[in-house]
Amino acid sequence: MSVAIVATAPDQASFRAFLGAAGAVRGNDPRWPAGPAELSAFLLAPDAPWRRHGEAELLVALAGEAPVGALVVALDRRAPHGTFGFFDCVNDESIARALMGAGLTWLRAHGATHAEGPINLHALGGYRLQTKGFERAPFLGEPRNPSWYPELLTRVGFARSAGWRSWDFEGWRLMAFRAFHRVQSWRNPRLRRLGYFTEEMDAARFEEGMARIYPVVMACYEGAPAFWHIEVDEYLRLNLPLKGVPGVRGAMLFKQGIAEPVGFGMGIEEATRGVMHSFGILREHRGKGLAHLVLEHAFAELRKRTFTSVVGALVKEGSSKYDETGGSPTRRYALYRRDTSPLGAAT
Repeated sequence: MSVAIVATAPDQASFRAFLGAAGAVRGNDPRWPAGPAELSAFLLAPDAPWRRHGEAELLVALAGEAPVGALVVALDRRAPHGTFGFFDCVNDESIARALMGAGLTWLRAHGATHAEGPINLHALGGYRLQTKGFERAPFLGEPRNPSWYPELLTRVGFARSAGWRSWDFEGWRLMAFRAFHRVQSWRNPRLRRLGYFTEEMDAARFEEGMARIYPVVMACYEGAPAFWHIEVDEYLRLNLPLKGVPGVRGAMLFKQGIAEPVGFGMGIEEATRGVMHSFGILREHRGKGLAHLVLEHAFAELRKRTFTSVVGALVKEGSSKYDETGGSPTRRYALYRRDTSPLGAAT
């Protein structure tokens, strides 16, 4: 297939093809739905705050006028290395090689020695590839991609650099999961006597709630893959697409005598499924079992609904509370990394 790799920008006609690449590659397959083109346009807009700190090259692979791939490579002065994201490509190594080769050339010319991704400019913009669990229904915020993407990246020289897991608790596993956390919550009365308590985030005051947990998020995820410190206006803009989304909920963890939150938990309520999406507690308050206090808050809400499953979502590899309940992860995800040296010919 003859393919042209075209650099584009939001003010160019080819940007429409760039935005259409995800839908063209993924089709209507429910296992890996394309994200809204409007969201990509929003994240890449000329006034996006990340542009104060970096630059990017937007690439689209065209077979004639039809998009068959897309890629964004970026350099952010706050990040440890170059990144690639917004990646979509048909299952053709030669196209992936041409697309990624152009991206690596740009990164190398701009001084980057390594590239890691997929990272859509920052972890809060979306990151990681799914590598297992495609048969499971997607949830909001889950990385979803065609199953051939990890192999394509491997064939052009990328190696896995970090991994995450999710668990689907259903049937007896859901009952066991609930029972485990009910037993573990024996600490909670003592924690309340120590002054810890949880408070539901007010969906009608979305920006205020997100601004309050901003310092906790920055502190808890410092040094994590694909995450670096960003300013509050950028943080709020990256989270703005969640505003008004049905089912998105949050809880803040407080300690009496401290005005601002010391922890948080975020989740999603669907028709028959609850998703425990993200969680964090400031370092000086860890080691007390406060995770179960936040989970107790979550289960108080979950018990109001007739959920048939719960997802423990997107946990970094290593020991976790979900491991303690037994059972293997049902979904896996990864980041990939390589140096920016030129790509050779397909093997």
